[in-house]
Amino acid sequence: MSLRSPPIIEAWIGFRFSPNAAKQPWDLPVALPFINHFGQTLDHVQVVRTEEITIQERTAQGIPKSISGKQTLDRVQARNPSGTRWLQVADDMLVYNIVEKGSAYPGYDMLCEAALGALTSYVDFFSPSAVKQVAIHYVDLIELPNFSQGINVPEFFNVFVKVPDGFSDIERFSTNLIFAPSSDDHRLSIRFRSEPINPVNKAIRFRMEWHADCDNIDSLESTVVRSRLDLAHEDIRKHFQLCFTDRTWKLFEPRPR
Repeated sequence: MSLRSPPIIEAWIGFRFSPNAAKQPWDLPVALPFINHFGQTLDHVQVVRTEEITIQERTAQGIPKSISGKQTLDRVQARNPSGTRWLQVADDMLVYNIVEKGSAYPGYDMLCEAALGALTSYVDFFSPSAVKQVAIHYVDLIELPNFSQGINVPEFFNVFVKVPDGFSDIERFSTNLIFAPSSDDHRLSIRFRSEPINPVNKAIRFRMEWHADCDNIDSLESTVVRSRLDLAHEDIRKHFQLCFTDRTWKLFEPRPR
């Protein structure tokens, strides 16, 4: 089954690596040549740095006597002109993002193929010892139209926050659920929260983020990585459907494949 109007607004696949013994120190001269390899399609490059401030001594009034700072490279990221495709490289880490809404989302297979293509380029360039961990992440924005005066959440979601009698109505909520690792050695988590009402159509909105970490990859073979991603994706897909009542599920316009 596929969805004609999926609520997805972003998806990404990330990789963490075990470096080799001859790894160069992480800095811009190392990262930039790699990211420039994708310049034909991802031609908008951004450099993100972090700064660490150290206060070594203070006066009796609490005023710093000596302050020093050090900047380090956090990551380099590149995107296409429309901002729908992103590639981010950090120290022993690579992430490929798709930012598309609803029916424009190209699907898991395209996301996976693009991410694995970037992985191949990373392995050729940096020569890591192994892929240590992979992760897949989805962001959904669910809109319920014509309910600007409020809803009974259990009529639309099978996952919700419940409080004892005596509390007033819940105005906003945010919850994070982390589940025990599956037999396939990946851990699923869900963030579920209310969002401000859509100012245009007054629809009530909810945000759900799905994340699966796959540990103990210990391989550079793309077939091994793909098989673990497929298992995690299928687990997310199965639990995604379980979270909604039929009333909400119909909003996504399910159809046979």
